[in-house]
Amino acid sequence: MTLPKPEILIVDDRKENLIALEALLEDCDAVVKKAFSGNEALSLTLKHNFALVLLDVQMPGMDGFEVAELMRLNARTKHIPIIFVTAISKKQTHIFKGYESGAVDYLPKPIEPLILRSKVKIFLDLWRQQQKLNIVIAESTKLATELSIAKKEAEAANRAKTEFLATMSHDIRTPMNAILGMGEVLQESGLTSEQSHALKVLNSAGSNLLTLINDILDLSKVEAGQLRMESIPFDLHELTLSTGQILLHKAQAKKIGLNVHNNSDCPRYVMGDPGRLRQVLLNLIGNAVKFTDIGRVSLTVEPFGKDTIRFTVTDTGIGISEGHLKRIFDPFRQAEDSTTRRFGGTGLGLSICQRLVQAMGGDITVESNKDKGSAFQFTALLAEAEDVPVVDEQIQDTPQTPGPTQKAPLNILLVDDVEENRMVISSFLNQTNNQITEVVNGEEAVQEFISGSYDLVLMDMQMPVLDGFNATQRIRAWEKNQQRQPTQIIALTASAMREDMEKTIQAGCDKHLSKPIKKAHLLDVINRLPISQPQP
Repeated sequence: MTLPKPEILIVDDRKENLIALEALLEDCDAVVKKAFSGNEALSLTLKHNFALVLLDVQMPGMDGFEVAELMRLNARTKHIPIIFVTAISKKQTHIFKGYESGAVDYLPKPIEPLILRSKVKIFLDLWRQQQKLNIVIAESTKLATELSIAKKEAEAANRAKTEFLATMSHDIRTPMNAILGMGEVLQESGLTSEQSHALKVLNSAGSNLLTLINDILDLSKVEAGQLRMESIPFDLHELTLSTGQILLHKAQAKKIGLNVHNNSDCPRYVMGDPGRLRQVLLNLIGNAVKFTDIGRVSLTVEPFGKDTIRFTVTDTGIGISEGHLKRIFDPFRQAEDSTTRRFGGTGLGLSICQRLVQAMGGDITVESNKDKGSAFQFTALLAEAEDVPVVDEQIQDTPQTPGPTQKAPLNILLVDDVEENRMVISSFLNQTNNQITEVVNGEEAVQEFISGSYDLVLMDMQMPVLDGFNATQRIRAWEKNQQRQPTQIIALTASAMREDMEKTIQAGCDKHLSKPIKKAHLLDVINRLPISQPQP
């Protein structure tokens, strides 16, 4: 760090005194400036960054005390140290006046050279340290500014990436809803065995594509730091057992065993994110079933220290070679290329599991032997819940057990700008003798709702002219103004992020269903709604 030479200002109305002072300061490694009056001294202090001022007291026009006081009143010069050099008096009253004027020291004439040099060197060293500190502060400020700019650019890039993936997810889910929905309609239309087989292949491909979309969306949220974890009470035993039930039919189809064991020491009700925990378990158990042809798959749940639960998924499947274990949690990786060819998959699942487990305060490991099976083990912070959980169905998007049969046809307002989506939903609902009125944007939906009489509104959220959020808010405002009971509104949208679900509820929707939508799920949700006849 190279610093400029410090500058010293010496002020005296007598030339011989200035020459003598300058000579005494020759070995101080500083640049000396001279002034013959108080006015000249003040002018120079405004132009130079002086490390020190040696100031005579008795001068014509403006004495040293006045010069010092004026320097202290100026923001640029108030911190420059001043040493009074004077023959006026050694009395305490003069010395005190010098300090009161802003001096840091007081040297009487005749000056002792050693004392002058030692004091001057102290102030020069202080100046150099201050300059170094100023440079460090300036560099730190510059670095902080650059980091702030880089942080904002990174956040903007993450937002752009997340928004892009959310848009892509929405735009892919929209046609997927039509593909899978019409597949359901065709299944009920009396197909030949050959047509039924072709449709089964079509539906399977669509489901695999939907799984890929969900995985990429989850991975992008993790990488963007936007993965939000819940902390709510839930039934750990019920979650693990029901997760096993979901995959039981796949195990039975392969004639392998599937067992779930909850250790008796495990608390039943715990605090955590049940949706994310189920996602990890479904992936690990699903993989175990997929890669096992003979034997069995087991899930063991047991306590592991304070507020921690350990989950172990074992199988007797194809196993993983030692050389591939170290990269098994890398995204877009599978153990071997032959695995992808034989079993399919994207290699995203385990990477997402690892990040979800870390977000739950745990860690995940794997042990495996080629052709002998694998054991995936992970922990999660799940403190015992004090209260029995209450299930929140507001934004639940998982199929329920069949509800009661619909007793009477409903008058339904269907709002969607995509014709294929309206066709699918209408096909689902017409078979139950419901009366369907279709509109293509939020503006038409509001007008039709006000002029008509509807039991239920199925509202798409992303539409031209007026989106579903604003349309729902307008409907709720009109109902409130008319003192009407709120009509049930279900958001049917291809936006599948949890924040999208929360946004629809905040806008006034009663439920949120993500496309593609299963017919049985839609009818079940509708049947469970507390629908009353609209007021005239």
